[in-house]
Amino acid sequence: MAIHHLTKDVHTRSFLSLVQSSHAKATKHSRAIFNTVSVLDYPVSLLESVVNESVFWRKALIHSSAWFISYDIEPFLPSILDHSSFPSAYPPSRDRVLLPLNMYFAWIKKDSDGIMQEAARESAAHLRQLAIAEGQDVADAASYGNHVIFDTPLRRIYGDNVPKLQAIKAAVDPTNVMGLAGGFKF
Repeated sequence: MAIHHLTKDVHTRSFLSLVQSSHAKATKHSRAIFNTVSVLDYPVSLLESVVNESVFWRKALIHSSAWFISYDIEPFLPSILDHSSFPSAYPPSRDRVLLPLNMYFAWIKKDSDGIMQEAARESAAHLRQLAIAEGQDVADAASYGNHVIFDTPLRRIYGDNVPKLQAIKAAVDPTNVMGLAGGFKF
């Protein structure tokens, strides 16, 4: 655990302890946006680009009340999809393992919402283009639903599974109770 860190509070804890932690308190009054890029691999050149991206946006957004810019690399084992041969909602295709790159931008002022959201979109598009330029076939890769920006089309997350998921939703929730909850709507 000798990784450089902003804060360090790593230990086994209850969920209540996590919610009451200093990190949770520090982010209590923040506004934030997630976005993601799916890649097939993390070559050193792409990792260097992620570092450059974080430095660029930190400087570019400092006057827009940005206080936290994070890019999280999520490498998975190549066997991650081997646990089942049954189809799943995500990923829409099991023919390749997609590695999500999670972006998290946090800021204070409400009038910076549009600037920060657009920055998250631009950064994701730029990193996707860099991955494509390195030969990764990710132009139409599904995006991981837990990290995508709020207005991502369902098809971008679930691909050709959207009609089937809509049919399942109609069958099990005909009165649209889940429409009262947040998240993506089928």
